Amino acid sequence: MKKKIVLFNIFLVVSILFSGLIYADIFSDREKFVISCARERMQLFSSYLDKDTDRNSVKQTKTYACTPKGSKASKVNMPKWIEPDMDKMSARLVWQSKSQGVQSEADIWKEASANIVDFLRISEEVFDTEAQAGKPPVILREKYAKARIRYLLSLIKLYNIKIKKQDGGYYTFYDSLDGRGRTILASFDLIHQHMETVLASFTDATSKEARQEKYKNAVDSIALLSHNSFKSLSKPPLVESFSVNEKKYNAPNILYFVLAVIGTLLMFFAVMFFITTEEKRIREAYDKRVKKTKEWTDYYNRQFLTLNVKYLVIVPLLAFVLFGVFVGMITGGIFGFILFLFFSFVGYKIGSKMPGMLADSLKTRRGIRINAQLMDALILLSNALKSGMDIVQGFEMVSKDLEKPISEEFGLVIKSYRLGTPFEQALEAMEERVDSRLLSYMVKAIVLQRQVGGNLTKIFARIVENIREESKLEEKTQAMTAQQKIQALVVGIMPWIMLGVMFLFQTDAMLSFYLTATGFFVLVFAMIWIFIGMKMVKKLGEIKV
Repeated sequence: MKKKIVLFNIFLVVSILFSGLIYADIFSDREKFVISCARERMQLFSSYLDKDTDRNSVKQTKTYACTPKGSKASKVNMPKWIEPDMDKMSARLVWQSKSQGVQSEADIWKEASANIVDFLRISEEVFDTEAQAGKPPVILREKYAKARIRYLLSLIKLYNIKIKKQDGGYYTFYDSLDGRGRTILASFDLIHQHMETVLASFTDATSKEARQEKYKNAVDSIALLSHNSFKSLSKPPLVESFSVNEKKYNAPNILYFVLAVIGTLLMFFAVMFFITTEEKRIREAYDKRVKKTKEWTDYYNRQFLTLNVKYLVIVPLLAFVLFGVFVGMITGGIFGFILFLFFSFVGYKIGSKMPGMLADSLKTRRGIRINAQLMDALILLSNALKSGMDIVQGFEMVSKDLEKPISEEFGLVIKSYRLGTPFEQALEAMEERVDSRLLSYMVKAIVLQRQVGGNLTKIFARIVENIREESKLEEKTQAMTAQQKIQALVVGIMPWIMLGVMFLFQTDAMLSFYLTATGFFVLVFAMIWIFIGMKMVKKLGEIKV
């Protein structure tokens, strides 16, 4: 029993020693040099901002950790802007708390840099293998966690403190350090992210080698960012370079203004010259368009529809022009103007074709509805003829007993006949209005019977039988081609659904691509190939009889 206790104690001691060495000796000599140098330079950063520090003692300071072995200690000169700016930073009181009292702008920067020094100093403790022996990683992690929390609190102050100026604006730490605050704050924020990575390396459910590599890379990154922050003190402020560029490029340029005015005038006179020289052609085109509008209005009236054809042309044109203006303003430049012209041209083409496309669509749908009612109409006509009525009386019965749209068509034939139009011509006018092959068979049969004679009852019975057989065949073909129709629909719709989803989740990235020349041509190319794919899939579903 005693042997087991002794063996357990030995195992426990070895485990503690091993756990203490888990992060020891993972840094190379070069990395140790960089980390120590970063810690020393952040100490200089902190001392520059300490109002109690002797200015003369830090104007030219020897750095020892940043000096390679065998060389003399290097000298670092304090940036010239710090000494005159320190009085302003120390006098600018920005924070007050019970624990820390009143803090100035310089105190907040000093606090943040000092916390970075503490974090790097903990990392330097890992260099000493003997000091780490017997010290489990949980103790090291607790030190890192406390240092990170202190640093986070100081970082929150740097980001959130605002001082109202006399002109109504706000002074923030982005403007601090003589304009270098924005650059250094970005490095400080990245340092905090790598501090979190250091803490996460202790608890990751990965191998020991992976945790060590994660820890080492994070500490190295903190050291390098600390170097960059210190170097930023000696570099010109980024804000000054921006202000110079703004003065250079935003200053009013009289030459550009004069050229813009001249270009506008030239475009105006060019348009006026074109209108003057081509007045005759423009007037002829306008008269032709007015005549075409009247024809379309008359066509819709004959389809028992009352529509203002002007709106069918103007609405698509106006919609595409406004969309072109919107896209052109977002894109800007000559490409934005080209996009405006492109969408305006597309709107003009769609507007000019819209009345015809809508008329064809309505005519086809009306023909399908009349086909569905034609069998009942023929049966009613056949019964009327069997009872001794003539064909005109049979048409009257259909116009009264059946529903629209076939009752409207048969009623219009009767009205035309009563107004003096020959019955055959009234039938031919109905055949022209209605897109129905079966109705054409009926009209031709009636015209032939009235010219050469015949038994219309048997003809109507034959047409009814053909309608029944064609209905069965059509239902069968629709069932056979349903899959191809759905595939064509999917091919046409799914790319746009996916594009909409991508716009929903990555709006900025999608806009930045599709509002460029490359993105626009990719979109047009995709539209063309989607249209071709829909046509090919639809063609595969067609059945030739």
